[in-house]
Amino acid sequence: MKVYRFWFVLAQLLLATVTVWAQQRPGSFPPTKPLSQSSIDQWTGDDGLVSNNLTSVIQGNDGFLWVTAFNGLLRFDGYRFELFDRENTPFLQSDAFYQTVKEGDKLWLTTQASGIIVYENNILKPYKPKEGTLPSSIRCLLITDSVMLVGSNNNGLYLLQDEKVSKPEYEPINNTSIMAVVQDAHKSIWVGTNGNGVVKISNGVFSHYTSKNGLSGDVINALYAAADGRVLVGSTSGLDILDDGRITPVSLLQNIQVNALTMDSYGSIWAATERGLARINETAGTAELFSKPQGLPTLELTSITFDKEGSLWLGTSKAGLLRLKDTGIITYSESNGLSMDLVNIITEGKKGELYIGTDGGTIDVFANGKLSKLTLAHPLHNIGIRDICIDRNNVLWIGSYSGLLRKQGNQETVYNISTGMPAQDIRRILEDKDGNLWLATRGSGAIVFSEGNIKATYNRDNGLGSNYVLSVEQDNNGTIYIGTNGGGLSLIDPTGKVTTHSITDDDSGILVFNTHIDEQGSVWLVANTGMFYFDGENFTKLELEHRVKGESYFDWVEDSAGNIWITTNKGILRLLKADVIANIQNRDTRIKTKVYNNYDGMKNKECTGATRATLASTGELWIPTIGGASVIHPNQIIENPVVPPVYITRLITDEQEFLTSEEAYIKSDNIRYTFQFTSLSLVAPGQNQFKFMLEGFDKQWIDGGLERETSYTNLSPGEYTFKVTASNNDELWNTTGAEFHFRVRPFFYETTWFYILLAVLLVASLLGIYKWRIADIEKRNSELRKVNSELDKFVYSASHDLRAPLASVLGLVNVARLSDGKDIPLYLDLIEKSIQRLDGFIRDIIDFSRNARLEIIREEVSFKTIIYDVLDDLRYLDEKSLIRRIVTVNGTGTFYTDPRRLKIILSNLISNAIKYHNLRKENPFIEVRVDYDDSQAIVRVIDNGAGIAENHLLNIFKMFYRANETIKGSGLGLYIVSETMEKLKGEISVSSKLDEGTTFTVSFPAL
Repeated sequence: MKVYRFWFVLAQLLLATVTVWAQQRPGSFPPTKPLSQSSIDQWTGDDGLVSNNLTSVIQGNDGFLWVTAFNGLLRFDGYRFELFDRENTPFLQSDAFYQTVKEGDKLWLTTQASGIIVYENNILKPYKPKEGTLPSSIRCLLITDSVMLVGSNNNGLYLLQDEKVSKPEYEPINNTSIMAVVQDAHKSIWVGTNGNGVVKISNGVFSHYTSKNGLSGDVINALYAAADGRVLVGSTSGLDILDDGRITPVSLLQNIQVNALTMDSYGSIWAATERGLARINETAGTAELFSKPQGLPTLELTSITFDKEGSLWLGTSKAGLLRLKDTGIITYSESNGLSMDLVNIITEGKKGELYIGTDGGTIDVFANGKLSKLTLAHPLHNIGIRDICIDRNNVLWIGSYSGLLRKQGNQETVYNISTGMPAQDIRRILEDKDGNLWLATRGSGAIVFSEGNIKATYNRDNGLGSNYVLSVEQDNNGTIYIGTNGGGLSLIDPTGKVTTHSITDDDSGILVFNTHIDEQGSVWLVANTGMFYFDGENFTKLELEHRVKGESYFDWVEDSAGNIWITTNKGILRLLKADVIANIQNRDTRIKTKVYNNYDGMKNKECTGATRATLASTGELWIPTIGGASVIHPNQIIENPVVPPVYITRLITDEQEFLTSEEAYIKSDNIRYTFQFTSLSLVAPGQNQFKFMLEGFDKQWIDGGLERETSYTNLSPGEYTFKVTASNNDELWNTTGAEFHFRVRPFFYETTWFYILLAVLLVASLLGIYKWRIADIEKRNSELRKVNSELDKFVYSASHDLRAPLASVLGLVNVARLSDGKDIPLYLDLIEKSIQRLDGFIRDIIDFSRNARLEIIREEVSFKTIIYDVLDDLRYLDEKSLIRRIVTVNGTGTFYTDPRRLKIILSNLISNAIKYHNLRKENPFIEVRVDYDDSQAIVRVIDNGAGIAENHLLNIFKMFYRANETIKGSGLGLYIVSETMEKLKGEISVSSKLDEGTTFTVSFPAL
């Protein structure tokens, strides 16, 4: 032994601290009760585990179960596994985790390649000390209030104090793998190594224990510090108990590898080994190795821990996660010796033995805690055994669909149709007070059988409601109660009189599986549709507080504690007799029920239909199920007193997931909001119930049943609080619950800023409208002034231009009257010209009017057709055809415009070119040239006529403008052309030289 200052300082620090991770859970496994009577649940990769090879399991202080594996870290709430690995935790160097250690709300995790990781506030983060470095591969931790001891892979032991790393130098713990570190009740430190045994450090002094001085092995896998100061050492070669320097090996585990250790409140030592689960209790003198033959799914166990509700969790290397719990219910099945899982009947013998009849025709006998097979000389191969009766003479009667079998010792007799029986489909056997056997058949009614003879037969012919008999019972007065399929309930008194009672108006669908007569003589019926009380005349249906959809009821058994046990296809119901009586007396009350199913220890929750359960003389309730024989110890049923923690785990929106540790802000365009929540009661998580409410949306709490998530859609902008409460499996509620605040952001158009902006825009719009209206009025006034001016001018010019031709005509008429008649043709010719001038003026007025009032018409036009139509209309202006006409149209595609207005434009331009041609020129001509495409047209009217003086060019498009009074025409033509071009959104231009000619160019877009 040597003393080192390092260890002396460490010892002083540790003496002032208390370990926080050693488990000391109250056990719920009495040491005298075999582990084979525990309920076992298993989770594998098919259930969400990332791997079936687990390295550790522990329950955090938050209530979640934390499972480590070489493929990641898992958080388990009893319902779903949440995986942390390199995919969602990028800083991990590998997915391998070794151990989880609790410290308050924190979890410390050791890893194969990522050092130490801390989990706090829903966040995983790597731990880095302020001074010094730690290896990347860490096996184990011991945390105290002031120091942390770190066991590494291949690099020995490290100490962290005030975030500073130091490394002791002591040969047995240098350059080796440290597998476990614990602190005992005397504040001594124990270090388990991979090959160097165990090192103890106490008050700066350390001791070294190896196989040389008594340990079973030097490769240490587990250490456990007991409350009484002892230290348990698990190695690859067994289990040793170190007590004040003495080493005591545990013989049960000699040469068996021990991987993990714990203890319970009974003082039992629990060991997870390579050969199963070991439990040793020195006080009770019990030592048990629970393995595959007793029902454990696997042998290789890697870790062990108790949770807050008393369940035992086991990690395995090949079979995933196991959970043992003591529920007061056990099941005997094929896995632990039963001939067949599908059990039809269980009957107790005179010595307390249980006869278990299966659907395969076999009978197992349970006696003294062991199962054995009953040998039959007349085996019933694959013929389901329907009932077993042991009469007052200890004769065994077996009913099946192949008849009745009598067995007394080795003597067997078969009764069936071939021996004179009227039927052989036997469903029920009852021995009455006189020693007669009542046989219920599937199609021939009820047969009374005694000493090998048929005494009587009851069927539809003599009063039964149906020949299909399901149940037979007898009351203290000797009356027989016959329950039938579709025929109600028939009573047969001791004289043989039959009275049949209908349960409802139509009993055709009601199957009376069993009739129970209690100690007070009350009669209770159990049928597929429910349970009924029969007062001798009428039936009253029992009203349950909760009824599972599709639930059918099979049998009624009462125990001595006032409980009623009802077998169903959904499990076993427990009712209080007092509640049943209250429901009969007050129809406004409802009967509370408690359901026991596969969560509570049944291998299969479905009780075998149309069969009977048995209350044994020991007080145990034996129930036939399709998964074996389930046994309930009513006085051992464990009520769960632990109020479960409740968490809202996440909010899932359309595009994002939110952890609920802080307030969330949700986008305005989100549609769906899914909340996931949990209740951390792990005993029977499938029976935890939930209620929730979304404040800001829901007006009251909503019963969520067993579901662990709910969704809302299309929430309005605003603040919300989602609240949830939950119960454990025994309906003990956490009334505080959990809540999560979040805010749905408004769309921009729902914000205050939007309404301010909208108000500003509205004011600006009103101001703009006002200004536009004023401008429009001013424009209209300007146009009206223009119209009035033009109207004045028009009236003046029109009156002048109309009166001038008329005055000429009147003058010529008067001259003609005074003439001698020779010049009449001349006068008529002059009159005609005056009228033509008047007609042209009127046409100009009509064109002007039409352009102003007619809507634009969009049509496909042919420029050539319109041009030639105009030329044809104007041929009277050049009757001698002295002017050469040139028409050129160039273009592709189709052109749309208003053909009437186009014709007005061309007519006025061409007529002007004809009117003002210069006949003195050698070759007078008019050229109309058109260039167009799908979007635009350009029309040029060119002549070599008189031309227009430059000083008149700016005024020629004004109304009634004429260069002088000698100019022919009304002065409206070019004005009409200009106004028409405005309608067509076009432009007109002119170029001209006096005595050389004129070119008018109009361009306008397609309509």
